[in-house]
Amino acid sequence: MDATGKIADRFTIKHSAEAIAMLIRRLAKHADPADVQIGIERPNGRLVDLLLEAGHPVVPVSPNAIKTWRDGEVLSGAKSDTGDAAVIAEYLRQRQHRLRVAVPYCDDARKSGKDHPHAIRVLARAWIRVIWRCWHDGVLYDPAKHGAAAALNEPVAA
Repeated sequence: MDATGKIADRFTIKHSAEAIAMLIRRLAKHADPADVQIGIERPNGRLVDLLLEAGHPVVPVSPNAIKTWRDGEVLSGAKSDTGDAAVIAEYLRQRQHRLRVAVPYCDDARKSGKDHPHAIRVLARAWIRVIWRCWHDGVLYDPAKHGAAAALNEPVAA
């Protein structure tokens, strides 16, 4: 969908690596990837990672917000993948000034061969340390005392 609300292209893809690669090539035919925002109900995952790597601004949207928006936009109340795509595109077009673009996983971690599951493990391990320390000491969490941010920067074996 362009800035005026005109649908620029319409197609369906399968859930496969080949189809995602085709999607990225097809989107590139319309404009520079940095100029083609993608609205998606899922804020993470392989599709989001690949779109970000291709240079597309990916904007996660709340499924609840889309449901509410659809209820106001689709008079029949019918739900379909094609209809949802149009609703999400229109929602993004009209509300992009209030939405945040997804941030790619840390470039340094990617360069060193780390992936999203690794980032989740590092984050979880840091918070487990903090929770255990709070429980063990019988105190409430205090960022200054427990140093959760410092724990995130410690080297951790994969």
